[in-house]
Amino acid sequence: MTYSQQAQQQTQSYNKNLGSYFDSITSNYKAELANASRTGESLQLLGEASQVVAGKLQERKNYLTEQAKLKYYNAALDGIEQGKFEITDDPFDTADDRSDKIDLVVDEIRNGMPLEWGERFLGLGDVQNRSVQQAYIAAKTASSINDIKDIISTNGLDVSNNSNVAGSIAAARTQWIQSNFMGFDEDLVINNTPKLLKQTTKLSQSYQKQNNLSRSLDLENQFLVEYQYGTKDWGSLYKQLSLTLNPKTGASRTPGEINDFANAALKNIASQGGFKGEARQKYIDHIPKWGGGKNLGELKASFVSELDTTNLNAQKKLVENYVTQQNINAAQSANEVYQQYNELVRTGNRPNDDWVALKLRDHKKVHGERETELFNSMFTTQELVEGDAVRMLDEEFDKYGFVSEDNPALKHLSRDTYQNYQGVVQPSSQAKELTKLQTRVEEIFEGKLAKNVKTIGALPGTLNDVGAHLKHKVLDNYINLRQKSLAEGDNPQAAHDSAQSETLKEMEPGGKFDIDKADDLFNELTDPKNTDKQKRFTSNVLNWIGNNPNRLPGVEELQVSKPLLDSIQQFNQGIITQPPAEVRNIADRIPGKNAFDVMEVLTAAGGYQITMPPAVKAERALRSVRPDVHRKLQYPTPANTTQAGIDLQANALSYRSPDVSHPAVRNQLDIFSDPHMRAIGLNEGTLNSDGTPTQAYYGHIDVGDGNNNRGIFSGREGSSVEQANAIYYEQVNASAEKYRESVVKFGAPLGSKAYDVLMFNIKDLTIQAPAAVDAFVAQIPSIIDKGISADSVGFARTEAFAVIRDGQKKYDTTFKTYEELLRDQTSRSMTIVTGQRG
Repeated sequence: MTYSQQAQQQTQSYNKNLGSYFDSITSNYKAELANASRTGESLQLLGEASQVVAGKLQERKNYLTEQAKLKYYNAALDGIEQGKFEITDDPFDTADDRSDKIDLVVDEIRNGMPLEWGERFLGLGDVQNRSVQQAYIAAKTASSINDIKDIISTNGLDVSNNSNVAGSIAAARTQWIQSNFMGFDEDLVINNTPKLLKQTTKLSQSYQKQNNLSRSLDLENQFLVEYQYGTKDWGSLYKQLSLTLNPKTGASRTPGEINDFANAALKNIASQGGFKGEARQKYIDHIPKWGGGKNLGELKASFVSELDTTNLNAQKKLVENYVTQQNINAAQSANEVYQQYNELVRTGNRPNDDWVALKLRDHKKVHGERETELFNSMFTTQELVEGDAVRMLDEEFDKYGFVSEDNPALKHLSRDTYQNYQGVVQPSSQAKELTKLQTRVEEIFEGKLAKNVKTIGALPGTLNDVGAHLKHKVLDNYINLRQKSLAEGDNPQAAHDSAQSETLKEMEPGGKFDIDKADDLFNELTDPKNTDKQKRFTSNVLNWIGNNPNRLPGVEELQVSKPLLDSIQQFNQGIITQPPAEVRNIADRIPGKNAFDVMEVLTAAGGYQITMPPAVKAERALRSVRPDVHRKLQYPTPANTTQAGIDLQANALSYRSPDVSHPAVRNQLDIFSDPHMRAIGLNEGTLNSDGTPTQAYYGHIDVGDGNNNRGIFSGREGSSVEQANAIYYEQVNASAEKYRESVVKFGAPLGSKAYDVLMFNIKDLTIQAPAAVDAFVAQIPSIIDKGISADSVGFARTEAFAVIRDGQKKYDTTFKTYEELLRDQTSRSMTIVTGQRG
């Protein structure tokens, strides 16, 4: 076979030198093209004269031809991907070969071959058209990734998990080829397939990386939830982090990166007051393999202390915010009633005391004793509700054994309640005499006890707990004897003399209240093995705390046994995990007090102070002002924690926040009551810090584009500020709805301070630069890792303007320099927190 014959055979192939596999798919392609043509010819015989039929037949032929091409191109792509063949350059394309080929072609033409054959063989006649095709095909392939991504998105092809990525990309790629390469020479398209395959391989890797990062983020969130609310130990949870990826590199986290992430997560949890209870214990109890048998509480004591301090500050802030807000609410409530009162007085309808008392009761149901002073000025006389009257009367009876008939509290009892006191009411003159006599005898009893070393207190003129216990028993004995004499008809003086004489006898040696037996009494009171004796000790401590609610005892003002003090000390040092049983027993009997309150009293009497954990200080404050919220925080489920945050008004959300409102009413909410909208107005210069409009709110010319803008959002749409506000408010809410789930998945739960800051910046960017929002949201994991601040959020906002042009990173913005853009974005980032821009 001559060289020219070989050359003729090569021109009949769409691609030279591809191997047997490609030869076979080429043959199959030619066969299918021939079948498509024959099918059309056969059908044409049925209706040659009909143009409609002819048109349909041509469409059918074109369709079959197109399908054959697609099958051909996909077979080539599969063959290259599977390594069955590769496309190489023409082996006869060197300068010498080219020269030889021209000489041979010239010889063949001289021997009778047509010139057309020579042009085709040498690629000359149609070279301009083929070069244009080749350039277009290369250019389209270079930008194919974005086109194929659009096809995947438009058609809803599933790339959410790696098992579906390859199939979805192949389907989208086929559609792309069909849209772009059907009218070109097949050999040029085939020669381009390696480049197209390389592009789609990049896209596949991109989707897989995105899916891996998304799964990694899910694992991170599972870690956070399981740590705070689950049962797994810290070691298991920590090990799970080795499955997660570094969001910056996409690679598995190194041990150092795992440790950094875990520490950042703990700090974030502590910053929201969540490093406590089981979550804290889970961390400090873990014994790592590298720790030589010690737990993390010992190995990382300084870090645990840092977390405790952060947690304390968060809890204190919750309490401070709550107390402040409650005081404000109470003042507003009282002032509203006072305004109603003044209005009635002004119109000549001064309310009576019953009206004021009813308003006061309603106020107390909500606000307790806060801001009740204002109501006193509305009473014509000092008004007491029955509960207050009962407490006053009970105090008098407990002290004297009777109630004076002139006690003003009696006037405020209902008929039924008054019956309970009728038997103990004494005439006022007799009550005054009895009170005077009792005061004198108390001094006698106390003076006698205060002279004995066994009952004298640490402070001058005071009694220790044994002396106080004896005094209480002595006084009870005196009152009982006096009441008995009065009931038998004795006058107050005679009843007093008799009761005093009998009681003093019992204080002599051998009597019921013999002071010399004080040692035995003390041992009985403090012996932990004797239940009856322990009850007396408990009773004595309870009495002391009840009589001295606002101070701690002096040294030995209460007698506390050394074993009990030692146990408290061991608990304070962490040697034992529970306060002593005696302490817990006393604490359980005092509403509003806990074991630390009792230990504080007992150790003060013992001569030292217990170290009060910071978290306990915050917890005590919270318990005193809001016990219902305290109970929720004691049992930290997601629901309880979220609800506690809402109850304390510590979360940014309220029932009127768009973030928790139904979409049907979301855009009808009052814009000016939404803190996010007010902060956007501050950034845009259309609102003052108090929410009132500036001059720019009513209309101003934009410096950047010269448009006339108006309303909170500096909008150009709408014919009035109201219309502009409504249009852009709807856009902002739609943006929040779009990204809410992503923000929560990234680790910023709905209602948290982190969510508040991140969602505000999404809304603010929606107004300033909507095209940058997607890029900002993608950086949220990095923001959380760094810690949410003006610097981290401002940097992310700035990077959201970045674009790649001509292979270089640039910023799509009207700001002249990067520094100006960064300064602007940072100044806007924390307006929701600071209430001012910058």
